[in-house]
Amino acid sequence: MLTDEQVQELYAYCNRKGIHYYDVQVEIVDHMANAIEAKMQADPSMEFKKALEEVHVSFGSFGLKEIVRSKSIYMRKSYKQMRRKLLWSYFTFPKVALTILLILLVTTYQQFSVSANMLMYGLSAMGLVFLYMFISQELLNKKIRKQHRQKLLMTDPQYFDFGFFYLIFFIQIGSRSLNEGLFGVLGKENTTLLEYYLFSGLFILYSIFWLVRKEMINTVHRKAMEQYPAAFAK
Repeated sequence: MLTDEQVQELYAYCNRKGIHYYDVQVEIVDHMANAIEAKMQADPSMEFKKALEEVHVSFGSFGLKEIVRSKSIYMRKSYKQMRRKLLWSYFTFPKVALTILLILLVTTYQQFSVSANMLMYGLSAMGLVFLYMFISQELLNKKIRKQHRQKLLMTDPQYFDFGFFYLIFFIQIGSRSLNEGLFGVLGKENTTLLEYYLFSGLFILYSIFWLVRKEMINTVHRKAMEQYPAAFAK
């Protein structure tokens, strides 16, 4: 059985090799500790550092980096499945009620709008909600980052992004000009019904994606705190 000092040496070894994700370090340290213990039991005269050197050689030049790469691929695939499942939940009962409510909200407003200027006000309101969602998401990310004492691969922001900008390009195409965009439309005296519905569709999709991303972040964060409590500040 390795001592606490020897285990800490294995964590220091991971840091020296450029492995800074704590959850990956835990996996590597556990694997290395078992291998070192096996060598020291097979040869009681073998010292810890000698056993560590032999285990290090067994990993190869890129062995540790390969572990990170494999874990990253696995995590990306798992989070993609989670994202797809959560996204689909907003089109099935009971969360579909929220999606229907958003659709009814934008269509009802359009029906009661007496002028094109009213449509512009609706788009302005959506823009404010966009801003709120963006700011609240950044505040959530900042709050979670503050709780981290150790960097974790499983909570890395790269796994929670949606790549949403292609939808903005879609809205650009639907506008009166490819160069107008949302601010160009809001700067006009009148807003067409097509523009209103295109931006409304963007608003509904972004709202759902925002809720999915928020749920993913909170779920993974809770799971990380359960699995790696030492990685979080007390």
